[in-house]
Amino acid sequence: MSPDRDEIVEQGHDTLADRVVPQWPLSKESFPTLQLHLIRTPRVSKNLTFRQLMTLLEKSPVPEVLLYQAEPHRLLFIICYSFAFVFTVYGIMFLDWALEESWLIYKENYDDLPTVHNLAFMLARGLSALAIFAVPTLIVVTALMFPTRLIRRLYFYPVTTTSKEPLIRFVVYPLIPRTSSPVITLPLSQLDRGKNWGKTKVWTADGLYGTASRSQFFVFLFEKGSRIPWIVDRQGWFWGDGRVWDVLFGKESVAEAEKGLSGDDYIRMEQERRKFIKAEKKKLLKAGKPLPPEMVEEDLDR
Repeated sequence: MSPDRDEIVEQGHDTLADRVVPQWPLSKESFPTLQLHLIRTPRVSKNLTFRQLMTLLEKSPVPEVLLYQAEPHRLLFIICYSFAFVFTVYGIMFLDWALEESWLIYKENYDDLPTVHNLAFMLARGLSALAIFAVPTLIVVTALMFPTRLIRRLYFYPVTTTSKEPLIRFVVYPLIPRTSSPVITLPLSQLDRGKNWGKTKVWTADGLYGTASRSQFFVFLFEKGSRIPWIVDRQGWFWGDGRVWDVLFGKESVAEAEKGLSGDDYIRMEQERRKFIKAEKKKLLKAGKPLPPEMVEEDLDR
């Protein structure tokens, strides 16, 4: 059902070197270091349908089921730390220059302004510099906080006599290497993968677990009431396949997920539907017939 303990990525074992010292050549860092094909997971087959797979998960005899795990990706950390370093340097240089210029203009008083006006203009210039400095500061904070939103492992806890709904528990990277990894536990209803089926579906029908994508490297899980997502690497290990995530976090029905339609399939179907409605609309207008209410209300130019 779930991987053995020695197959699970341990927490708190990532040092600073693990994050910033890549393997050479760098192309090695674009592939998972976990032997994904060797980690056990039930798979849909002739003897196990997707509906049975979901039943196996929801009625699991074990108290927790590992749904996902991934190994550190050094290039992600290197990119984040590089962004943080570059924007820190540029931000400090800009702030130093701007404040020095503000003081020089105030001191020299080229326009021979009254003291009060001169002081007010200096304060305004200083506040403007601080406002602009907030932009690189935000980028630096975002880059440094990125690891704390990157999920390392994610567990599913079925409904029990003490819990009214399934729980999701996941481990993220600590802000400081070699410290305890934060563990977050939320009800399943508090997490979703986004509302746009075409763009947020986990299942792509490609890769070992049907989660590989050339355009989307991550899956985003949004906590209710928050716009900052938790981040899941599509190259990680998944229990079952990506359709399990679409049922749990996309709130799709088992029957809908069982069809195996990817996000691209939904986008293509939606484009064909809108194309058909546009053609029918033109025919009705040309014939001088009234349009059905649903055609009048729908915006086909979005």
